Amino acid sequence: MTMNLQIRRNVIKVSVLLGSLLWIMDGVLDYFFFYEGSFLGLTFTNIPPHELYIRLFWFGGLLVTGLFASWIINDKEEALADKREVEKFLRQSEEKYQQIFNNANDAMYLHELTEEGMPGQFIEVNDGACEMLGYSREELLSITPQDLDAGRKAQELPNILEDLHVKGHKTFEMYHEAKDGRLVPVEISSHLFEIDGEKRALSIARDISERKELQRRQDLFSSSLQQASLEVYWIKPDGKFAYTNEKVKEMLGYSEEELTEMYVWEVDPNPGHAKDKRKERWTELKEKGTLNFESVHETKEGDEFPVEITSTYIQHRSEEYEFAFAKEITKRKKAEKERQESEKKFRSYVENAPLGVFIVDENGNYLEVNEAACKMTGYTEEELLDMRITNIPPPEAVDIAMEEF
Repeated sequence: MTMNLQIRRNVIKVSVLLGSLLWIMDGVLDYFFFYEGSFLGLTFTNIPPHELYIRLFWFGGLLVTGLFASWIINDKEEALADKREVEKFLRQSEEKYQQIFNNANDAMYLHELTEEGMPGQFIEVNDGACEMLGYSREELLSITPQDLDAGRKAQELPNILEDLHVKGHKTFEMYHEAKDGRLVPVEISSHLFEIDGEKRALSIARDISERKELQRRQDLFSSSLQQASLEVYWIKPDGKFAYTNEKVKEMLGYSEEELTEMYVWEVDPNPGHAKDKRKERWTELKEKGTLNFESVHETKEGDEFPVEITSTYIQHRSEEYEFAFAKEITKRKKAEKERQESEKKFRSYVENAPLGVFIVDENGNYLEVNEAACKMTGYTEEELLDMRITNIPPPEAVDIAMEEF
């Protein structure tokens, strides 16, 4: 701006100087050729009216011309300055764009579109694309996006391109084939725009291998829970079911919609698991981390069956849950009952036997004796259980007894 002002001042000074020089030259001509009088008079103090008019006309014309020229020069200088600023801005913008383009973590492609609307040859690619796929920049610039397509979703490509042309943008998933043959799952965000009247597409491809692997594990975990032979529950701190697997629905007879509105005590009639005990149970679970116990579950029809439950306290994304496995133990309970009844019956036989019954271990220690054995030996049951078989027979029979035993 200071430079422009100086140029304008210089142009005006030149105009004034030329006008003054013309004035003096006209005075010289009048003095020598056209009028009588002194040089100073004809030049400054006693100028003929006609000559004064001519001189003022030329002086004013030169001054106006100078002002006009200074305005034009200033305008051009400002235009040039603006152009330089724009060029500087564009150059800086291009450099910033190039830095952003090359330093982006995701792969970025700028490519043509054919007359048929298909992806054409790459025009520009960033470093992320080269690193992800293992190609050099020159190699990528010699091929098209279709050369990278692994073909796993070829049937979806027409619909993807149609949406891209209609909406101007599209986000979708594809598989790219790297130079070494690896399949790279990518999420692509494509945008259409025009450069010099020709359509171009800018695509940003993000490697979602980790996301896919995590999704695979989550699906495997979810499938395992759904198909587990045990009842699986995710229970909120207030006792409401957050998740139940297929086994729960099968065993209890409720639908998923019904279970998501139900609470623990609605399927577990155990008094210790009642609504008014929930806070106490939750506190105990948080303190111990894991609880193992037996309880009873009640079906929608009102039938009950025994279960063995393992509950674990879990924090997931800042939320708290009781993660519980329940195993039906009807057969085990039945077997335990039958064993207890068998033991009771056996004990009755032993107690009521008319002969002395002695049960000993491999070391000859008495494990169990009946009343007849006590009468036979004269010892109480407690005394016999503290003895060995060698304490009762005569010494000469000990060796025979041990051999027979």
